[in-house]
Amino acid sequence: MARINLLPWRTILRKERETRFAIHTAIALSITGMLFFGVYYYINVLIEYQKQRNELLNKEIKMAEKKIEEIKEIRKKHESLTKRIEIIHQLQTSRPDIVHLFNDFAKKMPTGVFYKRIVQTEDKIALEGIAQSSARVSSLMRQLDESPFFEKPNLGIIQTTSTAKDGSSKESEFKLTIQQEKSKAEKERLEKEKAEKERAEKAKAAAAAAATPPAAAAPGPKK
Repeated sequence: MARINLLPWRTILRKERETRFAIHTAIALSITGMLFFGVYYYINVLIEYQKQRNELLNKEIKMAEKKIEEIKEIRKKHESLTKRIEIIHQLQTSRPDIVHLFNDFAKKMPTGVFYKRIVQTEDKIALEGIAQSSARVSSLMRQLDESPFFEKPNLGIIQTTSTAKDGSSKESEFKLTIQQEKSKAEKERLEKEKAEKERAEKAKAAAAAAATPPAAAAPGPKK
């Protein structure tokens, strides 16, 4: 005798499939949510870590800037002290030269010549005076040229005027400039400064050449 299944098996099967689909969907959504949460958490951890690194870098930069400012101040003080030392050294080396200058001015002054004004600007010396004649001014220039402390005498103005009403007595007012002959120590110092400057310029040029990238070679003809 044939048996007929009257149970709604299609409906039960469909419900089972829907249940499994809902479970699988829930599991997939849960896994996806966990993945998103994990990625979000990982990104937040990286951001916080980078923020900490940035704060540390900012602190180090501020400390470096402070040290740079201190170094600049130290360099300024060093340059100021170096200039003062150079000035003191120049004064010490030129101190005996001043004595020699005045002694030589007195020794080389011919009879009948009187100084009115002596002004020195660096190595240039300006003389103003009165002479009994222009020949005595020429004698003064010749003797100053022969001095080991002076060089290049140059007569600027000479003017002859009468001192008596009848014109029997005359005098010459003159202005001349001379160069101070540098001492041996001063010449050595200037030569040393010049050599150091040349070495610094050569080193700077070499550094600039080393920093410049070589020019690319032109491509050869294709074979």
